[in-house]
Amino acid sequence: RTMKRGVASSPSSSSKARRRRADTLDAPLVEALRASPRPFLPASEAASSDTASERVVEAVRVASSNPALECFGVDGTGVLLGVAAAQALGALRVRALVFPLELSLSAPAQEAFIRQLGRNRCLRSITLSSTNLDAAADGPDERWSPRGSAFVEQLQALRRETGLPELEVLGDEAFAEGVDNEEGGE
Repeated sequence: RTMKRGVASSPSSSSKARRRRADTLDAPLVEALRASPRPFLPASEAASSDTASERVVEAVRVASSNPALECFGVDGTGVLLGVAAAQALGALRVRALVFPLELSLSAPAQEAFIRQLGRNRCLRSITLSSTNLDAAADGPDERWSPRGSAFVEQLQALRRETGLPELEVLGDEAFAEGVDNEEGGE
């Protein structure tokens, strides 16, 4: 009788946990994640990196069912995201990922992010403003650029190994010029 509910294998405790995580996403944000072609996840008020990472994972889960999804943006200001968030973001079936403010990942999360981006068949571009992807420390590099980036070199090498086209990787200059679309200029 209970199998007709649609989620036969989910125990009620996991659905309660999912509802609790979804509570960190307000109703207008959830609607944007479900329907907008270019949803944006604003900075978290989360006190911990774990909570912020759970919020990103939940936002990606909601957005992944969006049939119009083309681009996904995140403001990671003030938090160091973990492996689960990095894996979710890197695997999201979207043409473009945009991080206009800050993206900081723990060292294991950086490796997971590169692995997922390297296998993501939908992804065509990633734009980063301030990030710690090439920094020795956990703090973001305010003047990050894809030129000479070890992150970009690793990512493109993995994409070549897996037979995927290289990603267009843009840095802070993309935001300074007001370029946030996927169309390149002449």
